[in-house]
Amino acid sequence: MWPTDFFCSGSYYGNYRTRRFCDIFPDVDTFVGAWRSAEIPQKIKEENARTLYYLLYARYGNDPIASSDENRFKYALWSTVFMYGPAWEKRLEIQDQIKTMSEAELQFGETVVHNEARNPGSAPTTQTLEEIQYIDHQNVSKRKKGKAETYMDLLTLIETDVTSEFIQRFAPLFILITTPQEALWYATEVDDNGMDSES
Repeated sequence: MWPTDFFCSGSYYGNYRTRRFCDIFPDVDTFVGAWRSAEIPQKIKEENARTLYYLLYARYGNDPIASSDENRFKYALWSTVFMYGPAWEKRLEIQDQIKTMSEAELQFGETVVHNEARNPGSAPTTQTLEEIQYIDHQNVSKRKKGKAETYMDLLTLIETDVTSEFIQRFAPLFILITTPQEALWYATEVDDNGMDSES
């Protein structure tokens, strides 16, 4: 297994204009320490913060950041975690719960209850949102799904990868050109006076 600092040494990838993710956060403890001390409060668990580091390292580890101000980069990073991290965490939790449900639980459909109250204990009024507490008649409908429908619903619920969508939110924080260590090339056009102009 290659050590992290082998790829972060800079000798293999040349000289970049800005430092890379792995230069700023060379290991998970550095990342989590910065996450804990961030001025923007973080709403995800530390376990998920550690997982997030490895996910970001896998996707953006050797990518140079898109800002010459590293402090601004960190604020943008923690802002993204603050805005989208809690939803990502909750969606992971819900998917885990769905995957552990039994077949009987998955087959159970909705229960529809219809109540009818003809003789309320007090005069009805349209000025209240409270329910009438007396019931003359109740009609309950229950539904059980077949196995095919159950499995189709289950596949629909768990086939979406919530993590890739979350990690993609960080893409604007990194330089997205092929060779950021090389000089940028611009197409030029020659005008009527023989002068080059950038296009």
